[in-house]
Amino acid sequence: MKKRLSAGLLAAATATSIATGVTPAAASTPDHPLPCATYPPGLTFVLTGSMVGLSRDEAKRRIEAAGGKVLSTVSKKTSFVVVGDDPGSKLDKALNLSIPVIDEDRLLSMIAGR
Repeated sequence: MKKRLSAGLLAAATATSIATGVTPAAASTPDHPLPCATYPPGLTFVLTGSMVGLSRDEAKRRIEAAGGKVLSTVSKKTSFVVVGDDPGSKLDKALNLSIPVIDEDRLLSMIAGR
């Protein structure tokens, strides 16, 4: 059975990140967007699950073109975990480490500077 990341789960993941010490700006919620000046140079991303509008390779290419870095595993050094459908254990690890979790749409907004 495929696990879909619902808006509610994403909101809960973001709320958990904020509640455990990640600032609202770092969590990059719609009400508290990440300041454009800090994205993306130097930030690291882990992709998990199936993206709807982008292939994983295209997402990686866009992140790297904007100055970010894509990693294969979640660690304390991960800036954001980008989740799609059926995210698996990387989402669980991100939540355990209080890493901000975003979806594909938020990633694209961040790359666009919105």
